[in-house]
Amino acid sequence: MSLEQYKGIFIFAQQVDGELSGIALELLGKAKELAEQLEEKTVTAVLLGSGISGLKETLAHYGADRVIVVDDPELKDYRTEPYTHALACVIQKYKPEILLIGATAIGRDLGPRVAARVHTGLTADCTSLEIGDFPINAAPGQEQIHQQLL
Repeated sequence: MSLEQYKGIFIFAQQVDGELSGIALELLGKAKELAEQLEEKTVTAVLLGSGISGLKETLAHYGADRVIVVDDPELKDYRTEPYTHALACVIQKYKPEILLIGATAIGRDLGPRVAARVHTGLTADCTSLEIGDFPINAAPGQEQIHQQLL
């Protein structure tokens, strides 16, 4: 699979009991800022839960160009495996270039598991994010497969 197939920035729009967490809106703002530096400027919010489709409008109001809703009774309350499976399926289907997940208790549980499931890297607890042309060198004896550093 070619890395060129991966486009756009996705955010995990965390909600608890049908209420968006503030971190979801913060991530949308940062995603919009980062997207300006990419070829594909679309920011997508991924919303997992049950009976949560009414939150789409709020996410759009705060800057989501697109909202993917996975509405399933199995996702009513956060549980590691169902959320990991659902988010990994979204990533495998839509292929985001970047996925932002908040450093909350849920995000710290979900992020590493999703990264492992889709065989990608993870940068945790970032205090600053920027996209730029930084030197990237492959590990000795390995092929360089990444072209950007976040």
